[in-house]
Amino acid sequence: MMTIASGSSVALLLFLLSGVKDVDGWEKAKWGMSEQEVRTAFAPDIKGATNLELDDVTVDHLHFSARFWIDAKSKQLTGVRLTNIDKGISTSTFAALEKALVQQYGAPTERTNGARLITVWEFPSSVIEMHYGESPLIGHYLLLNYSQAAKPGRGTSQ
Repeated sequence: MMTIASGSSVALLLFLLSGVKDVDGWEKAKWGMSEQEVRTAFAPDIKGATNLELDDVTVDHLHFSARFWIDAKSKQLTGVRLTNIDKGISTSTFAALEKALVQQYGAPTERTNGARLITVWEFPSSVIEMHYGESPLIGHYLLLNYSQAAKPGRGTSQ
């Protein structure tokens, strides 16, 4: 009988072979933290009564706002979205940030080129997605999504 490994098994094997450590959150925010733990970790800079946010964080010389996702049911941190707040971003901005993230996280597990550029890194505890595109409402945008990886038998909460 031949057994074919699932996509998650292959991703785990590639991760183990890469030598990169697992990513269990973003900065001081770790998956599973309560809202109060996130507030404490980022005090006094964190803002928001219901939506936790940081106004200005720097990733490889670029400025982002950060928004923390707290799951309504579990009341635990499941993700962080970084939205670029710099003006004049371009595909070269995306490429430079991607290069810096490759140095930090290793080779991406997925890349999509088209109207939107998307790069994805998968780890046992996290999925990191970088998006670049253009919207008629806001112009060019650059997003970094850090989210808790779905556990077997459970969907994501985003």
